[in-house]
Amino acid sequence: MKLIAVDMDGTFLRGDGVAVANAIPALKEAAKHVTLSNKDQGGLDYLEKYLDNLD
Repeated sequence: MKLIAVDMDGTFLRGDGVAVANAIPALKEAAKHVTLSNKDQGGLDYLEKYLDNLD
């Protein structure tokens, strides 16, 4: 699956902006956090770390 368009305003207005390592440079620059690539389950990795820190 390829990302065709990114709604950066909508993404980052909702809170903690997170980009995967293989995201487009503009998205990574705008994000508060950059995690592993999507092939390395970056989204899952970020969520696990985020949820662990809620304790």
